[in-house]
Amino acid sequence: MAVLSPDEKLLAVAYGEPAVHGVAKVLEIETGKEVFRADFDTTVSSIGFSPDGSQLAACSSALLGVKGELKVRDYFTKEELLYQQFDKKDYADVVFSPNGEQIAVATKKQGD
Repeated sequence: MAVLSPDEKLLAVAYGEPAVHGVAKVLEIETGKEVFRADFDTTVSSIGFSPDGSQLAACSSALLGVKGELKVRDYFTKEELLYQQFDKKDYADVVFSPNGEQIAVATKKQGD
């Protein structure tokens, strides 16, 4: 999974192996340099920048007994702004509201 920042200068990518490890990282498009990284306990299912590009939200799925995680970090300070775990759902998606003040997380059980 990959998503461009609103100014199109950064690329956030997410990958991983279910119930083993997941990564969300940000790369400068011009140089390819990794400028930010967040590790997860399972594969990252969704990533997104806030509308102003200052925050990155990443969500992992709850799979094979490993809890899903939502992490929101300030891109510039690297400060973790929000951390939430959830379980009993296997897929998660995250999106910022248009004004960047709220975050919505949707989860879905397999087979629903």
